[in-house]
Order: sequence, then C-alpha cells, then structure tokens
Amino acid sequence: MSTSNHGPKLCGDALAVKDDLCVTGSLLPDKSIELWSLKEGKRITVLPYECPRLRGEYVLVVKFCGGTSHVIAGSASCHDAQIISVSQEKVVSRIDGFRRSVSALAVSDSGKVAVAGGAPYISFVETMTTPFFLET
Repeated sequence: MSTSNHGPKLCGDALAVKDDLCVTGSLLPDKSIELWSLKEGKRITVLPYECPRLRGEYVLVVKFCGGTSHVIAGSASCHDAQIISVSQEKVVSRIDGFRRSVSALAVSDSGKVAVAGGAPYISFVETMTTPFFLET
C-alpha cells in the first residue's frame, strides 16, 4: 500500500523515520524542521532551530536520537548541529565550531554518541556533553 501527502520541502539527508514518526528538514529560513505522524499522515509540530534571523535555518540533515525523544539537526548557514527535545520543543544542546555547513550526522544505536560532519571537521559528542574535534 502506498500513501502520498502534501508535505515538506525536503533537502538531501533531511529525512528520518522511527516507529510511526517522521522528521524532515528543509532549506527554508525558518520553520524548517517538521515532525510528522506516519499513522495519521499529517504534521504534528514544527521543531525549533536556533539561528540568528539574518542567517536563517536552512537545515541540511536531521536524525532521531534517543529513540524519538530527541532530534539532531545540522544547518547550512548556522555552522552547527543542534539537539532538540521533541517533548519540550526546544534546543537542549549545540555542537559548535564548524567553519562550514554541517552536512552529515550519525547517531549510535544507544543514542549516547552523536557525530556531526562539516568540512574540515568531524565532531563527536558523548551523552550530549562538550564535543571534541578531529580535523580532516
């Protein structure tokens, strides 16, 4: 069975599915991260991405982490990755220090380690604490 809905403007790797939830990101200046119910086929909420208004959000990549309790997203314009609490609908942690766009993210199965990539760095974060950087 196939279903199609009018939905978000997707960008690259800005689509993640876990259980009956889907999170999407798009190259929009604001309201670029959306949480969707696959079961109901509609948007649940828009999640925040904290970025100065002049730069815009422009989300390139999103992933679920910690089951579906958190989302991690990377931006083309803010040069960071942010961990967002789904229930609180707020940014709870940030990975800073990238010189360019964050275009790749990975999260361990346990959700305790997140990796963000943006040339020329790869950043590893363990349990949402201070990141360390590897220059590539």
